[in-house]
Amino acid sequence: MTKPLLKIVIGSTRPGRVGLPVSQWFHRQAVDHGGFEIQVVDLAVVNLPMMDEPNHPRLHQYAHQHTKDWSQTIERRTPSCS
Repeated sequence: MTKPLLKIVIGSTRPGRVGLPVSQWFHRQAVDHGGFEIQVVDLAVVNLPMMDEPNHPRLHQYAHQHTKDWSQTIERRTPSCS
């Protein structure tokens, strides 16, 4: 059976951010649990510009490659959970 995909999103991008150690702790808990495929998504690494797309995200009409890549990353699901 396929394990469900758990995405841990580190939402803060600031130096000294608290989200990083919290996400590391959460990741360890998820690994110890053993019931998930885990993907960590760090917004500081993604470096996604804010508000630079001309269309609303629900339309999926992206002008920039970084937004297309982000959309693909965040929309990926466990096949059995789609």
